[in-house]
Amino acid sequence: FVVCVRCAMLRLVLLLGLLATLSPLADASWLQGYTVSSLSNNPTGLSAVLQKVANEQGPYNTPYYASLNLTVVYVDNSIVRVQIQPFSSELKSPVWQVPDVVRIAMPSTKPSNPDFVVSVVSSPFALVIVRNSDKLVLFNTTSPSSSSDSGFNGLIFGEQYISWTTQLPRNGQDPKIFGLGERVQDFLLNINQTYVMWARDQGAAIHNTNLYGVHPFYLQMVPPSTPGQPYGAHGFFMLNSNAMSVTLQSNSLTWQLSGGIIDLWLFTGSKPAAVVEQYTRVIGRPHLPPYWGLGWHQCRWGYHTIEETAKVVQMYEFHDLPLDVMWNDIDYMDSYMDFTLDPVRFPTSEVQAFVDYLHEQQQHYIVIVDPGIFVDDQYEAYNEGTAMNVWITDYTGTEPLVGKVWPGYTTFPDFSHPNASAFWSRQISKFRANGPAFDGLWIDMNEISNFCTGSCTDFPVAVPSPDPWDNPPFCPTTQPLNTSTISISAQQHIGRNYDTHSMYGFSETVLTAKALENLLNRRSIVISRSTFAGSGFHGGHWLGDNFSRWNDLKLSISGVLNFQLFGIPLVGADICGFNEETTQELCSRWMQLGTLYPFSRNHNAIKMRSQEPYALGQQHLDISRQAIRLRYLILPYFYSLFFEAHVNGSTVWRPLFFEFPSDAKTISIDEQFMIGSSILVSPALYQNQTVVSAYFPTETSSTTLWYDFFNGTQYVGGTSYNLFTPIDRINLHLRGGSILPTQFASLTTAASRNNSFMLIVAPNKQAQAKGSLIVDDGESLTTVSDKAYLSVDYTFQYNINAKQYTLTGTITNTGYPQAHNLNLGAVTLYGIRDSISNVTVNGRPVDTFHYDRDLMSVNLTGIFARLSSSLSIIFSL
Repeated sequence: FVVCVRCAMLRLVLLLGLLATLSPLADASWLQGYTVSSLSNNPTGLSAVLQKVANEQGPYNTPYYASLNLTVVYVDNSIVRVQIQPFSSELKSPVWQVPDVVRIAMPSTKPSNPDFVVSVVSSPFALVIVRNSDKLVLFNTTSPSSSSDSGFNGLIFGEQYISWTTQLPRNGQDPKIFGLGERVQDFLLNINQTYVMWARDQGAAIHNTNLYGVHPFYLQMVPPSTPGQPYGAHGFFMLNSNAMSVTLQSNSLTWQLSGGIIDLWLFTGSKPAAVVEQYTRVIGRPHLPPYWGLGWHQCRWGYHTIEETAKVVQMYEFHDLPLDVMWNDIDYMDSYMDFTLDPVRFPTSEVQAFVDYLHEQQQHYIVIVDPGIFVDDQYEAYNEGTAMNVWITDYTGTEPLVGKVWPGYTTFPDFSHPNASAFWSRQISKFRANGPAFDGLWIDMNEISNFCTGSCTDFPVAVPSPDPWDNPPFCPTTQPLNTSTISISAQQHIGRNYDTHSMYGFSETVLTAKALENLLNRRSIVISRSTFAGSGFHGGHWLGDNFSRWNDLKLSISGVLNFQLFGIPLVGADICGFNEETTQELCSRWMQLGTLYPFSRNHNAIKMRSQEPYALGQQHLDISRQAIRLRYLILPYFYSLFFEAHVNGSTVWRPLFFEFPSDAKTISIDEQFMIGSSILVSPALYQNQTVVSAYFPTETSSTTLWYDFFNGTQYVGGTSYNLFTPIDRINLHLRGGSILPTQFASLTTAASRNNSFMLIVAPNKQAQAKGSLIVDDGESLTTVSDKAYLSVDYTFQYNINAKQYTLTGTITNTGYPQAHNLNLGAVTLYGIRDSISNVTVNGRPVDTFHYDRDLMSVNLTGIFARLSSSLSIIFSL
């Protein structure tokens, strides 16, 4: 970049040639915000001092800070960090900044080849960031002045109100923006709408309202200036936990924050997968779950006794249904108190015997834990927390704040307190030692949810009046901030609840995962309702209290896709719906889709009809068994995807445009999705639907072929097909060019892991394909750091001169010794037009193959080739 200093005017501008087209505010009555008084280049980027424009008053009667510090850090070649904050001399107390999320080290020097140029306009202050590779302006806070555009204010920065607006690149189309969660919504965000982010216990029936988690991240796909070229991708992350909103308009995006600082991160992409990789480089790569955590989970609120719970497991066994994890909701607790068992309905000895039985069957057990600790001096957890001084306090910082949830009056652990880790770990450890030997934990109600608003007025508690934090000048939510939660003036060790509220679930997830890791010394899973940026590094999420409605089934796809963007791939919805009563048709369709969620659990509410796979008739039982077994069949592929996500920050589910950014038709599709790069899923999502109109995307360089997963029927990319989809079918298609690792299914993941593997080969138009497989012990904490895994790369190609197809497996890592006990037992080839005359496996002739001329497929069985050894299979015409 070039620094141009006009000292006489103190107007400092970083210029690219294109900045000549940027004009000052079109209307002097608009708020200009700040000017630049000094600017300097430094080893990691640049910094500047911003001065408030005289005589301007911001909205909401919010006074500006007189001066601000701008710091721009060139984190690496594709990441820029922009921080704006007041100088300490203007502050009554330190300004709030989000801790514990950023996991990337800040640089000591600038990157060698940055794909961006940062420019500063001095009066009024504006920031412009351009992507070097294609000269696209990604961020531009200068106000447009053309008659076709609406102007906007400059930077506004006060203690309880911050606003900053940028123009949006769009190339003549409405912006294509995704993310900004958590909410129930279509995947592509609507323009001319405001999106609020503030963690709230709000059932998922109300669409486009703020829900349990906060993820101030968005991905934008920008159409190419030349048709047929790929859409460009970039992303932004506002590292701020205060209540906020983002307003999308056709030409602009406005961040409005109720406090803290501006800590804005830009990810230049320019492919969508690269944006997520860059984002998770900052907030942490996703947690690698244990293999069993990808199996089938069964739960409900309403298993009233241990006998009822055990009966469910027996029914799964009786009906030959796979099951890996049995759950209990709050029913198991004594008067809904954490870390207790009801002595009548869940007596300790019977619960322990039940969990021992699960473990003998190589199954697992998870229970729910809420953060609220019952206020009772006869309750050990309460007494220990009080002695360790770990409770969130009232606004004075002296008395524990009291709310009310399931057990009655409760206090809430301050998970940021130095003693909190020891307190929480002790409660988990004691409960497991003296009660059920659970394998993971489900943490709920951690927004924080409170049955009182603010504090319980019928319990002695200090409440300030008037309360500047419960009633801020800018409130982006439609209801007061303290609705269904604790007082916003409550105090935690790291700060006021006004600032920390939306991070509570994140903080609980961190300490819960740490406690389980230390206790078990192996991988576990923590499923949390409330999440924040970086939660995926520690655990997973379920989409909350949905409804047994067709629209909830459909929108669950968008929910899962959003959390792939947020770095939390271990996510799923309550299958068949939580609230209201399901139907056989809805539940069957939901089982077909839900068994393909990254996190797959059937769960529903108390007093609702049972919806276990065996509870809705024979047809539903058969459909459910088929769906769960399909999941177990493709678990090696699923697990390999999670491994890659953990190592490289990739996604497990993907919107179609992630894989086909040049195919413009994919941008708005959210009723289909990809699992990894190889499987296209086109489910039936509507009542009485028997035909699905499915679009098969394509690359521009060569038409993509697609194959029916189950029989190899071929489809041509770039085309929509009406697929006959009776109630017992879900549409899965393999992308041409893929090799999919699978494994014969058993009733648990542990049993399945001992079975033979299979490869399904789906060649592209060039008769080539590739794929990979990761195998490890499925539970060790140091699998990646110790390289304790087997990695195999598979390739398939046709030699026209030799008239042979060759399938090879190359071992790229051999760190899993037990792999020598595993074998490849079968291979299926799709798209083979000519009959096969003979086959050799590692030079050994075999005759256990069959060519189907009608389906153009080859089925090879009885291979028994060691998985940990190199592979060469030759199919000769």
